[in-house]
Amino acid sequence: GEEGIWLVLTANSLPDVGGYWQIFDSYYNQGHEGFDGRENADWLHTGGVEAKAVFWDGLLSGLVDRGAPFEVLLGWQLTNEFWLHKNFEPLSLTSGVAETANGRTYDMADAEQKRRMVVDGVVYFIDRIREVIDTYDPDTLVTMGFFTPQFPHQTYIGGDWYVDTAPLLTEANLDFFDFHAYYDTDLTVPEHAENFGMPGHEEKPVLMGETGSGKATVPSARAALGRGYRFIAESCEAGWDGWLNWGYYVWPDDQPGPAWAFLDADGLLLKAFSPNVQSDPCVVPPDAPFDLTTGTTPRASRSELTRPTKYAVDDSLEGWGSGDYPPQWIAIDFDQPSTVVEIGLGVDQWPPGISHHQVWATLSDGREVLVADVERFTGPEMLIGTELNPGLTDVVSVRVETLASTSWVSWREIEIISAASTGSACLVDGGPIRVAPSNDASPVAGTKDVTALVEARYSGDPQWLRLPGDRWILATTDLCPDLPVVDGPRLDLVEVTIEVEVPSGSGEVFVPGAFGAGIPAWHPWSVLVLPTDQPVQSVTMLLPRNSVVAYTYTRGEWNTVERDAACQEVSRRTFVASDGLVIHDAVANWADRC
Repeated sequence: GEEGIWLVLTANSLPDVGGYWQIFDSYYNQGHEGFDGRENADWLHTGGVEAKAVFWDGLLSGLVDRGAPFEVLLGWQLTNEFWLHKNFEPLSLTSGVAETANGRTYDMADAEQKRRMVVDGVVYFIDRIREVIDTYDPDTLVTMGFFTPQFPHQTYIGGDWYVDTAPLLTEANLDFFDFHAYYDTDLTVPEHAENFGMPGHEEKPVLMGETGSGKATVPSARAALGRGYRFIAESCEAGWDGWLNWGYYVWPDDQPGPAWAFLDADGLLLKAFSPNVQSDPCVVPPDAPFDLTTGTTPRASRSELTRPTKYAVDDSLEGWGSGDYPPQWIAIDFDQPSTVVEIGLGVDQWPPGISHHQVWATLSDGREVLVADVERFTGPEMLIGTELNPGLTDVVSVRVETLASTSWVSWREIEIISAASTGSACLVDGGPIRVAPSNDASPVAGTKDVTALVEARYSGDPQWLRLPGDRWILATTDLCPDLPVVDGPRLDLVEVTIEVEVPSGSGEVFVPGAFGAGIPAWHPWSVLVLPTDQPVQSVTMLLPRNSVVAYTYTRGEWNTVERDAACQEVSRRTFVASDGLVIHDAVANWADRC
């Protein structure tokens, strides 16, 4: 409070401990037609409302007893994000009646009564919990967070969730609203606002208590920043008054669905969105990053009818699909020569495995420049990013070529970021491109000479220059004396093969672990072990040399993790990555079969 910082404390689900679900059950067992289980009943049934009232009463009375400084609170949030399930009762019912916590009954064959049931139920819940809060803290504001409704503008987000906020803007006893909207979905800002029912309602403030973008659809932090600038500025016009980026800390490696957090990329978003830097969030800074793929229709070597090239640049979870194995390419042309500072590729590859990609830029004078050459283990939710510092100017087209992959060539999302850049990118002629700064190293994708963008010079021989993606070129022209000097590759990768014998009938087997090299850590499905001669299965990865790797085996979920012959837990396996290492393992059993 002394620093002008005020807290809004939010709730989520009822705790498993504390007896709250026993309270729920005591009411639930007394009846109410139209419910079957806890889903939806935790909001609409007397059991859910009263259990939460007891929770709030205990929380607030406990804080009072402990002398909590309520004066630092701006408000209480009844839940961070509200939704109901369309495929659970009573919303799934098409006949009969449902009785909710307010004592009213609703005809489930009548769509309008079903909608009214939800609105009335939420209003009753808010009134009941607010009554408890006002007993202990009558001067503090009360709000509630809501997921995006799916009408009138249809959207894929939320799946089978149901939210209806438009009537609440006039009926709910909240001091302000918290409507969540992300800028990597299929809804525009005006469509978000219309789904929430905001047009024409300016009586109460509306916060965007969750916003941001997922790494699955936006492959770089700089692209997330540029989109965030524009989305937030546009949302000012639509009626939002404040914003909370989801989230602050970098997403844990072992958690799925990562979003671009404030502390990602050395705190890029935190610094840029700071009021000290951006004093007015409703104005897009003139130097904001811009994605050059916006509004384009890429060209490609070939495309599936159901996965056209536009899916690679539309911010959706759909991706472009070539419908065939490498070599394949996809290219994006620009309306005018532009400066490129970053290229991000969202991987859409199954099964995961080693892939090889090159990024080429065409300049306005017709020159073809190799911008990056990347060979690594790739799979779902992985990102390939190439940062150009300084940026490459005069670019009229960018082409992504895939030379090797374990699957048909496809990309979930491609972004090409333009922003202000000082200095000029270093371009050299030479070749062939090699995997290390030595004539004895293997050439990459043939022996032809190329024009390449380089970022560093090798300390052992200044004629060897490094490209983004840890490739090397022996330059025949060198007009860049000020390149930084490095001792070798950024990441020394070695080939490691894992072979495992599994019980018959195991199906797909995965090897989650902490591998590094951009492979999602401890995702139960990220690394697929491919069948060879049954029952032995195998996978080959490129991993950092001398890294200590911990891993285990699953059949795609943690409840299917490996067990020993006695069905006991198996300690995590480990190895030290070295070139040509082959590991031989055996799985005795699976947790779900014990």
